[in-house]
Amino acid sequence: MVIIINNIIIVGNFAKAEKLFSKLLNRLRKKLEDSHPDTLATMSNLANTYQSQGKYSDAEVLFKQCLDKQKAVKGNNHHSTLSTMNGLANAYNRQGKHRDAEVLLKQSLDKRKEILGENHPDTLNTMNNLATVYDDQGKYRDAEVLYKQCLDKQKAVFGESHRETLMTMNNLAVAYNNQGKYRDAEVLFKQCLDKQKVVLGENHPSTLRTMSSLADTYGRQGKYRDAEVLLKRCLDKMKVVLGESDPHTLGTMNYLAVVYDNQGCL
Repeated sequence: MVIIINNIIIVGNFAKAEKLFSKLLNRLRKKLEDSHPDTLATMSNLANTYQSQGKYSDAEVLFKQCLDKQKAVKGNNHHSTLSTMNGLANAYNRQGKHRDAEVLLKQSLDKRKEILGENHPDTLNTMNNLATVYDDQGKYRDAEVLYKQCLDKQKAVFGESHRETLMTMNNLAVAYNNQGKYRDAEVLFKQCLDKQKVVLGENHPSTLRTMSSLADTYGRQGKYRDAEVLLKRCLDKMKVVLGESDPHTLGTMNYLAVVYDNQGCL
């Protein structure tokens, strides 16, 4: 992440960004009204910074304040209003408020389809987010249907190897897994992994997560030897790239132990 505030460049330092955005917001509120465009932009930036740090409750409060004022000043259909709506929905979802997130994303998706068209990147992003909310609620069939629609459009708009396309491809494979469609999941994870290796590189965190997901799919089908080989490679890379204490590294380590156990190796 790269943020520029008053000519100060901040790379990936969310805590520093939060401090500066907070200070700037306080100054703007003293000089300008809360409904001023500069104040609203800073409010949105601070809320996004909260979200990036996992401070979802703080993000929710600020997104709500920002959304109410944007609706009054810019209208319900302005792109800034819709972006804030999506940010708030994400904050809801991260806190387990899936129903609230679903309602908000449906509203946003309808508006973006109407204003921007069904193939606009912002529309597709909202579609993907809504499918994720379905998935998080256990509505796997609904998630699958929406992911498929989104994936077809992304392939046409972005191409098959675009990052957004690959993310949706991975999400759809997860939705297959959740429904016990392991063969469909395996095929899609393999396609996604091959493209990620080329586009992102073999050691990219997203590539490694797909590798781990594919190994999980092997295991669910009883292909423990295939799962073991892939998990070993994945774990070695995760230790270097993510660190030995990263949750994804620990999860992969744990699943490798499960695979050993299922083969009678423990």
